[in-house]
Amino acid sequence: MNDLRCPRPNAEGDGPTENVGCIDVTALSVDDLIKAERDVVAAHEAAKGQPYGGEPWKTWLRAAETFQASVTAYAKEEGVDRVTVEMDVKKKVRHPAPPKE
Repeated sequence: MNDLRCPRPNAEGDGPTENVGCIDVTALSVDDLIKAERDVVAAHEAAKGQPYGGEPWKTWLRAAETFQASVTAYAKEEGVDRVTVEMDVKKKVRHPAPPKE
């Protein structure tokens, strides 16, 4: 199984990094990326108005890290441009096409 470990700073924000989990790149699809970006948007909405650095913001950061790592893994696996993948997914989530009549 291919996996990607996502390093992040320790709880104090300095020192060595810790792994926050694996992403099975063989299982990633565009739908998985869309769900991950929706998680980011929802976590960001929940964090707004809360003290910066509190748990809601940490949840948003973890969701954003997962999304970014997923985009990188997907692009690498598919052999496509990472930035294009990210922008396409964000556009679908943040600016969906109006429903057809």
